[in-house]
Amino acid sequence: MESTKIIKHVDRLGRFKLPTEWLNMYDIKPNSKVKLTRGMARIVVEPVEHKCIFCLSSENIHTFKDKFICNNCSKEIKELKK
Repeated sequence: MESTKIIKHVDRLGRFKLPTEWLNMYDIKPNSKVKLTRGMARIVVEPVEHKCIFCLSSENIHTFKDKFICNNCSKEIKELKK
């Protein structure tokens, strides 16, 4: 991957905006969570992929009591209750 350099202004609150093209490239949408890592004079921004707490699937995820669960596991739990 080719390295791209962009100079951004940091506002008085310590914020700067990532280019929209970069956000789209990594499928980071408004209100998404990102992981920030620092080290070796670099800051790395990575999208956080939500995974089911039971099977670690990242497909068809929804939130239940601040935990992520997939539709399949949710259905299995409903079957257990019967």
